Amino acid sequence: MTAFHPQDPDTWAEHALHLRSRVAPTPGDPVDSFVDWNLNIGPLTTDDTHKVAHAVAQAQHRNLRAPLTGRNIVVVDGPPLAGKTYATIATALEQTRQALDRPPQDPTCHRPRPWAYIEVLNHTGAKSIAQALAHSVGALVDRSAGIHQHVAAIRYMAPKVGLRGYIIDDSHGLLGARSRDTSSLATALKGLITGIPATAVVTGTNLRQDGIFQGTAGEQVRLSARNWVMCGDWPPPDGRTTTGWERLVRQLEQQLVFPGGQRQFHLATRQSIKTLAEGSLGRPGLAIRWATEAAVHAVTNDTVLDRMALEATARLVDPAAGLPTIPAAPA
Repeated sequence: MTAFHPQDPDTWAEHALHLRSRVAPTPGDPVDSFVDWNLNIGPLTTDDTHKVAHAVAQAQHRNLRAPLTGRNIVVVDGPPLAGKTYATIATALEQTRQALDRPPQDPTCHRPRPWAYIEVLNHTGAKSIAQALAHSVGALVDRSAGIHQHVAAIRYMAPKVGLRGYIIDDSHGLLGARSRDTSSLATALKGLITGIPATAVVTGTNLRQDGIFQGTAGEQVRLSARNWVMCGDWPPPDGRTTTGWERLVRQLEQQLVFPGGQRQFHLATRQSIKTLAEGSLGRPGLAIRWATEAAVHAVTNDTVLDRMALEATARLVDPAAGLPTIPAAPA
């Protein structure tokens, strides 16, 4: 197991390699090894990870081959806990793994760092974000330098670390209590996107209405997002067609492990899938968190992962609000 922290660039390569080499516990191994594995499954392949990966690849292709048409960005939108960050980091980790498996394009690149991650809520504006990005790629810039100096340093280091993209997570936080100047924020964000030779992935909640995408500069940023992905907009399971929820449960079945083997996995029933979807408020990110907690419950209590295990762990997902609300069982 590795200690992966998206904001720590030194942990990306190790974790990407760990995901490929780890070995799941098997019946007869200590119970704690099953608990640890199930708490750290993933990244799962979901409908949203597919959409984000395709959007990122498309934007990167356009940015590489049509630089004069303006830099393309990817916006990943959706409600809280829809799985936006999950899908985005999954894509970035897979590209990191690929970068470690092949020779770098630039001969000066000796330690690939193809992706950087910034959580907006930890920063006070675009300059602070630029400082963090510069640190992620190993650029040495005085903290008193302006945003343009930081961008220049990132541009210089980009080929040396094989930079392909960077994630600006929770971007709706740019308009938190620390700054209300939407025009200057949008202008600064546009400067980052046009100045850094890598594909920006901007994630956040309800971004179509966000102030940073308004005004002249904001509109330019918004129109650069030819790839706008909505996460968590899956149709509810109806028992007749295969939806993202059935595909998610299949992924869970492939990755969760139990001391008694897969006979302990009973989540693929119609009622269990409905409970998972409705009880997680239709949000895949919350559903994954809930299913892993229920799997740990099944392991530690020597029972099965089913609707009852979901009910038993519902308050672990959101203890403050008492959510998710479990739908009533059919009569």
